[in-house]
Amino acid sequence: MRFCCVALLYLTTAVAPASVLACSCSQLPPPEPGATPYLIERPPNPDEAIFEGTVTDAQLKGSLFDAKVGDLISADLDGDSPFMLVSFDVSHSDSEQQLKTFQLRTGLGGGDCGYPFKVGKRYRVYSFKTESGEFSTGICSGTNVLEDKAAIASLRGEPAALTEPQRAALPTRLCGHIVDSNRETSTETRLVLIDAGNKSSVPSEQAEVNSDGSFCAVDIPLGEYYLLYRSGDTEAPDSFAFFPGATKFSDAKAIAIKSGQQVEDLLLKVPFQPSYSVSGAVAAFDKSLLAFRPKVVLLKEDQIYLRLNYRQDLSPDGTFAFPHVLPGRYWAIIAVDGADASKWFTTKVAVDVDSHVSGVSLTLVKK
Repeated sequence: MRFCCVALLYLTTAVAPASVLACSCSQLPPPEPGATPYLIERPPNPDEAIFEGTVTDAQLKGSLFDAKVGDLISADLDGDSPFMLVSFDVSHSDSEQQLKTFQLRTGLGGGDCGYPFKVGKRYRVYSFKTESGEFSTGICSGTNVLEDKAAIASLRGEPAALTEPQRAALPTRLCGHIVDSNRETSTETRLVLIDAGNKSSVPSEQAEVNSDGSFCAVDIPLGEYYLLYRSGDTEAPDSFAFFPGATKFSDAKAIAIKSGQQVEDLLLKVPFQPSYSVSGAVAAFDKSLLAFRPKVVLLKEDQIYLRLNYRQDLSPDGTFAFPHVLPGRYWAIIAVDGADASKWFTTKVAVDVDSHVSGVSLTLVKK
């Protein structure tokens, strides 16, 4: 099973499930036989930056991630979407300005039109200046990876050097079995593949987990991936592990997918994981806040763990209680919905879950 550009934007839907984003690009005519599809002709424009460069860094940004613990952030998570800030070493520029380095923003992918840049890869980039004065790009702009000299020559309008005919890539297959002692009580299971070179938290691929714990992902793009397994209700996961059976990302093992590779016997053995209760209340709670459908969210601190989150509606008396939370350090916030959601702010609170936690105090204020 494959993710595509019209899939849900993971992070937004993880904390604001009513929000659905999808990306749709205008269809370009197919390239002539033997031509590269990357070339896009455009007149010079000071509000565009067109260049070739290598990605040196990519960071997940947004008020939730940039704010310090204790800071006020927007409670309107739907209207404050995160993004990737990508840095380049520029090797060739078609723009009026001579570029040596460049920085731009793009979406996370998975539905927001963000381009999936990988650190260390070289790209032909078409970026444009937004209303805020920042440069941005996405999958609809013509930006694409430069994989060989022929593609670079075509992009520049230069004669292409003669090369050997390219053979069709052989299909890939990644199959295995998951052993999880908690599976009998789980209402949902999912295995996702996270591209090791892409710093976005949105998974690149996914595979359905069958009732016997078996899974199989086919036609996976070549690269290195981390396998991440999650089970339990969408808003209350009860099990979480990386291949080959690690609860910490530092202990996870990446799997290299090569052309024609047929892996049939992977084993992901999920270790026992205790769970603890987390409870608290919203300070100075006013029942009128219920009109904005406030939801309490626990979000695992490390960006690679963003798939590990808990959420529930705030009780009418302003309290909340999560009965089973897996160990780790979380951010606790309040998310709201509605026409005036942008006027509400919540405090970013850190919660260390290594035993039962009570008395967590959250804030929701209007500005």
